[in-house]
Parts: sequence; structure tokens; C-alpha cells
Amino acid sequence: MILSVGILLVISMVYFQGLKLRVGREAGNIAEEAARAGAGQLDRERAYRTGVTVVDPAQAVTQARTYLAAAGVTGTATAVGTRQVRVTVTVTRPAPILSIIGMESVSVTRSASADLVVGVQGGQDQ
Repeated sequence: MILSVGILLVISMVYFQGLKLRVGREAGNIAEEAARAGAGQLDRERAYRTGVTVVDPAQAVTQARTYLAAAGVTGTATAVGTRQVRVTVTVTRPAPILSIIGMESVSVTRSASADLVVGVQGGQDQ
């Protein structure tokens, strides 16, 4: 009996760690993609007028939030300076097997930033 409980606890902990890693990877991927979506929003008026390419902060935040909503997660998006967007995401997923020890779900929060890059970046051969 005691051995069965011990084995069940070990299996539960392994399952929990695997689930937490998977949810963390999902949260990181969503944060990265939302930040990229936001960083791609240029201030076109300024670019045409002055030739300087910067992120349109309002459009960047709106686009990142739209991505988060489409992914079905909660989070925040902010424009950092004129060339970067930062997104923080919290992903919560059910943990059906862990409900036997009182854990109904697993939540993980991740952040990511994306910078505006314009033009072609040269490689080693160029």
C-alpha cells in the first residue's frame, strides 16, 4: 500500500513537470509570435515623411493583443521605445490526472520581445 502511494506520487510529479514544460513552451511561443506581430506595425506616415522606420505604438499593441485574443490567452503588450514590442502571456491548461492531488490546472507566464528590423541583414558571405 505504501509503495503504491509512493509510486503514484512519483508518477504525478513526473506528469506535472512534463505538463509544466509543455505549457511553458506554448506560452513562450505565443508571446514570441504576438511580439513579432506587433513589431511589424510600422509608423508609415513617419517613414514616408522622414525616412525613419519606427514602430507605430498604438498599432503594435493592438496587433499583439489581437494575436493573444486569437490564441485564446491573456496577456499584456507594450511598445518599448520606438523599435521594440514586449508581450507577457499567461497560459493555463487543465491537469486532469493531477486533480487527484488537488491541482485542477497548470498556469505558466512567459515574456518575449521583438525588435523592428528593416532591410536585409548581411550574412558572413556578404
